[in-house]
Amino acid sequence: MAKPSIKDVELAVCDRFNITAEQIRGVDRTRRIAGPRQIAYYLAREKTGRSFPVIGSHFGVDHSTVVHGAQKIAALIETNPKVAAYVEECRAAIPSVDDRESAKKARMQFWAQRLRDGVASWPAHLPPPVSMIPPVPMPEPADAVVSAV
Repeated sequence: MAKPSIKDVELAVCDRFNITAEQIRGVDRTRRIAGPRQIAYYLAREKTGRSFPVIGSHFGVDHSTVVHGAQKIAALIETNPKVAAYVEECRAAIPSVDDRESAKKARMQFWAQRLRDGVASWPAHLPPPVSMIPPVPMPEPADAVVSAV
């Protein structure tokens, strides 16, 4: 079975915390973004087996930043059950197959269920589900148009 990509890990973390890929790869150092970013570092290393420099390159940071973030999350997992639960939720959302379309479908189903449960609003980084797309008005048939002649 193929390993997930760093992008798969990134999307799973973004989905869980309702943030965009641009935010997680950005420079925002607020707790709302930095914590999920460090979880992404930790899971990218664990799930993909890629090197710290490769993970850092994906996120636009130095490898030492990734090492620090991954170590911090590893320590927090041991002492903070809430962080451990967040990591487990993200880990479960990472696709374990190489089929990217089924992974996208799974993310959409995950968010659709959360929306139905009233837990969250639809995330901005995913296309809206069909039920949220307004209907497109259909033009009148050509034979129904009366000419002014």
